[in-house]
Amino acid sequence: MTAQTIYIDSTFTTDGEIFPFEPNDTIYGLSISGSVTLSSDTSLVRVILTDEAGQEWMVYEAYPMILPCKHAILSGIADEYIKAFEYLKMDDSVSALNILEAIPGNFELTSAELLEHSRYEDYFDLLLSVESADTTILAMDSVHIALCYDILNNSSGLLEGYVRNLLTLNDSLEYSEIIIMPEPGLKSGKVRQWPVKKNNSENLMKIYPNPAKKVVIIETRLKEEPQGTIINVIDNKGIKLRSYPIQKKNEYLVIPLSDFQSGVLFCQLINRNSVIESRKLVILK
Repeated sequence: MTAQTIYIDSTFTTDGEIFPFEPNDTIYGLSISGSVTLSSDTSLVRVILTDEAGQEWMVYEAYPMILPCKHAILSGIADEYIKAFEYLKMDDSVSALNILEAIPGNFELTSAELLEHSRYEDYFDLLLSVESADTTILAMDSVHIALCYDILNNSSGLLEGYVRNLLTLNDSLEYSEIIIMPEPGLKSGKVRQWPVKKNNSENLMKIYPNPAKKVVIIETRLKEEPQGTIINVIDNKGIKLRSYPIQKKNEYLVIPLSDFQSGVLFCQLINRNSVIESRKLVILK
């Protein structure tokens, strides 16, 4: 087992992917450090790990909606937050909180990072409070929703995105994001509004059978050709489990459920980083 450092140091003007590891490489630990600068309103950066079963784990994500300043510093702290989320996903809240508590002592945090860390602690406390109230993130009361807004208004980056997802799932947040969509051959672009609405009556996405046991079918009926459209499957804590690209307006996805556990999941139809429809999926095994 040998440690290695991989330098990216790249600038992208078009869509691109980097595969720094060989397909058969075994990773025992991963630390990411450096900086990310988003050059446009449609820039997107993701770091994704794929395990032996083909399941994808998102380590880092940045785009203008969750990174208004378009610049971020990456450090090993992100790894610790991911670990804490994984422990929480396994219902091991003690280990999750221990990781959070140890971060200030293990890292030299700036004042801004300390403030963001306190917001992460607030977010974890919120999730545990919802769980102890014998409810789900879909049925948060007014106190929990108020706490969400407090965290949302004082956080940035991934945490801001997590909290926004919770509010959207509770029908407590509706917003429109302005996206610049350039026309072919033109230097300027059109400004188009993509409204983010829960309970969308247009039924752009259908899921059946629901509840499902072995497979589930997701059908999309989009009005326009998909550009950057995906379906994210998230759990009841807002953590993304899988992502499926949509290649055409009338898509028909057959998804095996062998790698999913019984429970309630949520399928989000996302166009250019905006949630345009969300559906609940119940898995019974």
